[in-house]
Amino acid sequence: MRTTVRVRFAVFVDYLSAVLAGRADRQRVEATNARFVADIIGFEAMRSVAVFEGPDSRMRGGRSRA
Repeated sequence: MRTTVRVRFAVFVDYLSAVLAGRADRQRVEATNARFVADIIGFEAMRSVAVFEGPDSRMRGGRSRA
């Protein structure tokens, strides 16, 4: 899960950089926003399943929700 979050954060930073530099057209912005929503839904599904893996996952559940 940590790797997934790190990769998604790097993609987000690249996206922000492109938008702020004026290199992102409307189509790219819309596609990236749709991908962010899909990533959030996928992460929440992964997080909810991880709770069943053990007590350590349950203890860190609040941190991953944040």
